[in-house]
Amino acid sequence: MATNLEFIKNVNGKSNVSSFDVTNVFSAKYDVYKIVTTITTDSAFIEVPMRLLDSGGSQISSAEYDYAFLELRSSTTFGQGKNTGQTSIIRPMRTGSGTASAGSNVVYIFNPYDSSSYTFLTYQVSAWASDTPQLAGQKGISVHKSAETISGFKYFVSSNNITSHNVSVYGVK
Repeated sequence: MATNLEFIKNVNGKSNVSSFDVTNVFSAKYDVYKIVTTITTDSAFIEVPMRLLDSGGSQISSAEYDYAFLELRSSTTFGQGKNTGQTSIIRPMRTGSGTASAGSNVVYIFNPYDSSSYTFLTYQVSAWASDTPQLAGQKGISVHKSAETISGFKYFVSSNNITSHNVSVYGVK
């Protein structure tokens, strides 16, 4: 894979929100995008699912996502998960809590702007919770099984709050 990156957009915030969107980041200029994200929440090891945004900026919540992931935790054995026909991508982000906690990921998105192709994702996640203490790592893949133009993405939580986020999007040359 090419390693030249072109910065496209940064989105950050510090507030108690249940979701945030990163809009208008995909175009015909690139086939591959790199997303680097850090999120904190007000709960330990909370999953932060992702949904893609269609060409009009609306979240895609239909059962069109398949995913699989592997997980390693410092306090227990490894785990894995997979599912088809889901309404979101599970586990592309996970966070920790406590005074020295964080959740970060790197996501690669393939062909998001190509309306004749499915959109594929690969992701790697690391999370630290100082109150447990526990370190977790994950690696996963996902596909959005509808050929349509994708303009952005959304991170959200179903309970608790996102207390801060920082997302940088790059085009891969």
